[in-house]
Amino acid sequence: MAVTYNLKGTSNTNFQVGKSADGTLKAGALNATGASGSVASITGHLVPSANVTYDLGTSSLMWRDVYVGPGSLYINGKKVLEDDSGSITLSTSVDQSLHIKTHGTGQTTMQSAAGLNFTTSSTGDITFTTADGQVNFDGDVIVNAAKSISSSNSNPITFADPISVTGTSSMTNLTVTGDLTVQGSTTTIDSSTIAVTNSFTFEGTTADNFETTLTVADPTADRTVTIPNATGTIVLQDTTDTLSNKTLASPTFSGTASGSLAIANTTTDDSLLITTTEDSSTAGPVIALKRNSASPADADYIGQVKFKGENDADQEITYAKITGKILDATDGSEDGMLEYAFIKAGTQNISGRFRSDQFQLLNGTSLYVGAGGDLKFEGSTSNAFETTIAVTDPTADRTITLPDSSGTVALTSDIPGTDLVLDGSPQLGGHLESNGSNIKMADSDEIILGTDSDANIKHTGNDLVINETTRDIVIRTYADDGDVTIVSDDGSGSTADYFKADGSTGEAKLYHYGSEKVKTTSSGIQTTGTVSVNGAYTLPTSDGSASQFLQTDGSGSLSFATVPTSVVEDTTPQLGGDLDVNGNKIVSTSNGDVEIEPNGTGNTKITSTGALILPVGTTAQRPATPVVGMFRFNSSIDKFEGYNGASWVILGSTLPTGEATNYGAVTQSAISNHDYGAITDADTILIDYEDLS
Repeated sequence: MAVTYNLKGTSNTNFQVGKSADGTLKAGALNATGASGSVASITGHLVPSANVTYDLGTSSLMWRDVYVGPGSLYINGKKVLEDDSGSITLSTSVDQSLHIKTHGTGQTTMQSAAGLNFTTSSTGDITFTTADGQVNFDGDVIVNAAKSISSSNSNPITFADPISVTGTSSMTNLTVTGDLTVQGSTTTIDSSTIAVTNSFTFEGTTADNFETTLTVADPTADRTVTIPNATGTIVLQDTTDTLSNKTLASPTFSGTASGSLAIANTTTDDSLLITTTEDSSTAGPVIALKRNSASPADADYIGQVKFKGENDADQEITYAKITGKILDATDGSEDGMLEYAFIKAGTQNISGRFRSDQFQLLNGTSLYVGAGGDLKFEGSTSNAFETTIAVTDPTADRTITLPDSSGTVALTSDIPGTDLVLDGSPQLGGHLESNGSNIKMADSDEIILGTDSDANIKHTGNDLVINETTRDIVIRTYADDGDVTIVSDDGSGSTADYFKADGSTGEAKLYHYGSEKVKTTSSGIQTTGTVSVNGAYTLPTSDGSASQFLQTDGSGSLSFATVPTSVVEDTTPQLGGDLDVNGNKIVSTSNGDVEIEPNGTGNTKITSTGALILPVGTTAQRPATPVVGMFRFNSSIDKFEGYNGASWVILGSTLPTGEATNYGAVTQSAISNHDYGAITDADTILIDYEDLS
């Protein structure tokens, strides 16, 4: 049942309302079920009768609003909530902690239109802790100047969602797991190391769909890329760029480079050092020179290494070079070689070729093996046995010449003696080759030829003598168009041809000091120059005209002359045979003489069985100017007469034997007319003639 009390004010200092037994004290308007309406005003403290015993409300009957004026809220003797000069302070006593907790899905929200400050009065920390949830900031988080967000145990602070930082901020050990967007014209990161997982992206001066991404290949070890202390443009490996005056210290290159690369070095240190740290047995480092030709062919030159220097005229000279070359470009049977060239006497000279099948020394290049060196040959079987060519230490320059022949080299042990003198009857098992040396025979020592010593060749000390005792000496050449030539001194210390059997023309030629004089032809003999017969006369060197004949000048010279139509035309006619007048006469003209004059003491002889017809004429027809020896038949006196130098005398007169007749004076015109009859060889006619004038 309910008991209703109407209370009025009283003068008693203490006013107590209670109930003697357990129950509920209600204050307010009462109805059939209890008190209701406004809360009554209470003057003084509302104090429970026992400490930490009674509750203000229950879990099912709770106070809706609690209005607290300026003052504090204490919990367990500790001031927790205080209104101080317009500020409500939530606090604890000294050394007490303040926890604001929610359970389940509940959240703790602190909201202020003017701002929400979390401060400590000393060095204490403000900690936001969740078991499995997160601390959300729906507005901007501002860290005052000289303040920071840091980790209590130096571990990184993780920002899971994208964050936006405006202004200048300082962060130590910041880990961003999402995207980091920095806006503004300048972003300053004052750090010795920035760890980027993948890449940097740069928008450039124009905000568009094109960006530049700075990324890295997945490293297999710690890598460092250093930006130089210089202003310039970065060179990319996949672009074509020009490097000027760059020093590459221990660089590593990969990929393909185009153009020319010049490396300058002012010291004698290595200009280019290529190092590999790979530790297998495979070759490395490797330098590859590739000529990517679209039309490779045999004998094409490919890669080349040149060795250049200066001469004493400050000119650049290629002193040596090594060149690769294709021998055979056929697929499946390719062959190659290395060619070695050196400057030789100022001219490029190919000195050697190392081919796939042989090593060649060319253009006068010799093989030199230094002191203590040998030549070794493995042979056809690769085993522990080799053939070594060694030399005895020479005391002078020596030359061993291999012959122009195929065969097997004989050792000294294969030859009975190194000196033929040691062998009294040496025999040859093959050809004896001089190998660039001479076979020397002493004077009068013979080279004997033939089974029966039929021929020999020797030098007497002055002359070379070739002897054949049985038959002919034949000098022959089987060479097509070959010649056999005899050469001797030309009189001036040199040599000249003297005889030649010309195999190309079939001519046998004779020379005088190298000048051709006589040669045989298919029709006879042909001469060049003059032909002298026994030194008595010389034939003409050219042909005469038709119908001309040879004549001599009496001094050994023959020439062609025209055959005269009369003897008069020939002032010195000569007969090569009998003169047949053929029924004609030898007639002089203009009363000229006809003379027959033997040479020297020769006689004029007329051989015939007929008669000699003398001139016949009268006395008046005698020659006006007679000469001694003239004789004629004088038809005036019918007598033969002759002129004795003084007068004409009768010839053929008959005188009695022993008759002596004095005819007295006889004038030039007198005729002695005496007939002496037949006069024989035993007859003697003495005619005394006295000139009385």
